[in-house]
Amino acid sequence: MREPAPDYSSHHYQRPNQVWVCGLACDGQACPAGPTARGHCPALAECAPVRNGDRWECNRSALRGGPCITCPTPDGKCCLVNKCRPVRSLRAIRARFVTACTLIAAGALTILLSADWRDRAIAPGPLAGQHAQLLERDGSQPNCAACHAAADRSVGGWAVSLVTGQEERTSQSNLCMECHDKTIPATHALAAHNLPPETLQQITQVRGSNEPTLLARAVRATLSPGEELACATCHREHHGAQADLTAIDDAACQTCHRQKFESFATDHPDFGNWPYERRTRIVFNHATHRAKHFAEQKKTFDCRQCHLDDTTGNVQLLANYETACASCHDEKIATSVARGVPMLALPTLDVDALRTAGHDIGHWPMEATGDFDGRLPPMMTLLLAADADAPDAITAFGADFDFLDVDSDDPEQLAAAALLAAAMKTMLADVSQRGPVAVRERLSAALGRDVSDAQLNAFLAGMSADTVRGAVGAWLPDVDTGNIEWINSMVGRALRDPPTSDSVGRAKLDPPYAPAGAWTRDDATLSIRYRPAAHADPVLTAWLDLLANTPDLSQRPLAAAMFNELTKATAPGLCASCHSVDQSEQGKLAINWRAYDRATEQRGFTKFSHGPHLVLPQLVDCTSCHSIDDAANTASSYADWNPHRFASEFQPISKRACASCHTSTAAGDRCQSCHNYHVDQGSGLGAQGSVSKSQFLNPEP
Repeated sequence: MREPAPDYSSHHYQRPNQVWVCGLACDGQACPAGPTARGHCPALAECAPVRNGDRWECNRSALRGGPCITCPTPDGKCCLVNKCRPVRSLRAIRARFVTACTLIAAGALTILLSADWRDRAIAPGPLAGQHAQLLERDGSQPNCAACHAAADRSVGGWAVSLVTGQEERTSQSNLCMECHDKTIPATHALAAHNLPPETLQQITQVRGSNEPTLLARAVRATLSPGEELACATCHREHHGAQADLTAIDDAACQTCHRQKFESFATDHPDFGNWPYERRTRIVFNHATHRAKHFAEQKKTFDCRQCHLDDTTGNVQLLANYETACASCHDEKIATSVARGVPMLALPTLDVDALRTAGHDIGHWPMEATGDFDGRLPPMMTLLLAADADAPDAITAFGADFDFLDVDSDDPEQLAAAALLAAAMKTMLADVSQRGPVAVRERLSAALGRDVSDAQLNAFLAGMSADTVRGAVGAWLPDVDTGNIEWINSMVGRALRDPPTSDSVGRAKLDPPYAPAGAWTRDDATLSIRYRPAAHADPVLTAWLDLLANTPDLSQRPLAAAMFNELTKATAPGLCASCHSVDQSEQGKLAINWRAYDRATEQRGFTKFSHGPHLVLPQLVDCTSCHSIDDAANTASSYADWNPHRFASEFQPISKRACASCHTSTAAGDRCQSCHNYHVDQGSGLGAQGSVSKSQFLNPEP
């Protein structure tokens, strides 16, 4: 006997897998079994008759209405068979409709994405003005491919990428760098702050953050392989022509900088020594000038006499020498070079003592004969350094020796003095014969680097070969200024093989600082002297730059000693009394002929504009922020060449001075108000590993 079938007509619930329903359902007479999954009516009978003797009986249960009266048929079949025409369910009809709509939409989208005007149709918004003027000029179609690597591909290519995965293509950030490579180093453009990972690690260590959960961990995570920072992470496009592409929300900064700053006043650390992170390039003591020099001359010490606004008002420029310094320093400089700077000079020699010791140096001027006396000028010492034996002879006495120290009873010192006398004759004959060519070859050999024509013209500006030739002929008549071979044979040695003039490169120098001075021959002192014309004399600066720019100068004792002598505060011209010498981490020396200029300095993490601050009455006086520390030992800052080892002459600027105005409701306290994101490589780092002058002049073996 069949079990009672459920009555599907008692409710209208359609199961998710019920695609077909009984066609009688609309009349409320749906059959209990319902259609098959393929939409066919099963045509099920109400009962399954059973044979009882020679008769068939209906076995329909009482729950389904009991035995029927007319059934079964004589052949044992049920006469009540449920038949209908199955129809699709509402769910199935709806699914078909949705599928059709999806296909239509996909087709329309395919047509859209295949059209020529697709880029304009799918653009999420207008470009910022900076990009729009480059990519959408003259109403032409936008050049999306300039920024989006996949913009030049067809819709089929996009579909393939979705299935097969992203293929190797130029990234969007790399496309950005095709235009911005001149302002941001492409090598590390996608690293945090576009700095090399090791530089960021070093900054983290310098800042003293050893906590792995703070900046150090963030830096390591950010710079791990494959974790580059895409340009679009911070620079959001398609927000309209007036959108600020450089605006970065504070939350974006604190994604990496894990120390959360709720406000500048409460959470930001104090400034430390900022902005005094190195000594000034020009040696200037504000406290001494205010309390002594200006007071003695009864002048008012006003910062604005020397510190001037630029055209924008944002940067303070330093007044030039003529405006700020000349009235006091011109006289001192003129006094230091009143007799001229000796370039070539003959010392006084005890010819009799040399002859007694067996050293015949030939003719030596009577005016320079007597007790040993006199110093070799630094420039002359450099020219002698190219000789084969002269450096050893000078080293025997010491690079800064004076002939006054020669012991007439010491055979070794007398022999060294004789060698120097012969070397001086050889050098003077060579220079008088070949002029500037000989000077260049000798300097190139002494410094181990090429000296260009431009450099040669700079430090010999105005010098006449006739001046040298006339002096040598008058002082040393036994020297043949037309042929130096006889001198070489007399002393039994020859010059080192100098570089040929063809191998000497040419360097482009800045325009001279001032007109060149005059070269004079002084027969009273047997010297050729140079009289500088004015401050910033091109000849003196060229000699100093020549030595400073020599690679591995510390490995050339004579040249290093000459540089040290010329950079003494009391050296002729007094150059180094105001212009400091810096040494980089790589050991390179640089003379600071110019004061600090923000326009030419590396872009650092911190920025500041004087313009909006100097309009405030309480800040018009510079000392309201820059307070002079009268007790600071500023002079000690220039004891060596490390610009970051110094004693600041100003009191540090406190955060308290800024926090009263820089709040979220007043002047603003966003990170970008004072900080740059993109910086130049090396910014924020102090000089590490610089050596002192004594270490430079006496390097360890």
